[in-house]
Amino acid sequence: MKRIAMTAIAICLLSAAHADDGIEITPGKWRITATSNMPMMPQPQSKTTEECIKESKISPTTLFKENNECRLADVKVDGNDMAWQMTCDNPQGEGSLSADGILTVAGDNLQGRIEMAIKVADQSMNYDITWEGERIGDCD
Repeated sequence: MKRIAMTAIAICLLSAAHADDGIEITPGKWRITATSNMPMMPQPQSKTTEECIKESKISPTTLFKENNECRLADVKVDGNDMAWQMTCDNPQGEGSLSADGILTVAGDNLQGRIEMAIKVADQSMNYDITWEGERIGDCD
């Protein structure tokens, strides 16, 4: 399930869109820090990456197009803000994930959050990931 969560973040931040319903982002090199908070971890875990974003829009319709187990719903775009709901089923039928996400891009900065509820067998767990990013220059 952690793999699904990290994939969700990467897709949210880096998926390029050709549709008109996305939010604008300035192409270039971006430094993005994702912080995970899960009850079974003693403290939040952060990871910073640098990515080259080449497109000028991020579209909610392309967030999870390659993950057949996930479905988007209630996608909303309002100016620089994007919100969505997502549900994912484990292909083996052993669990599910539901999530609410938001992403805001303001000039050379972005921030977002995804709140997930993971259910496996009779156990459930909440898992939150926040991210912050800044454009640090042009792509190499």
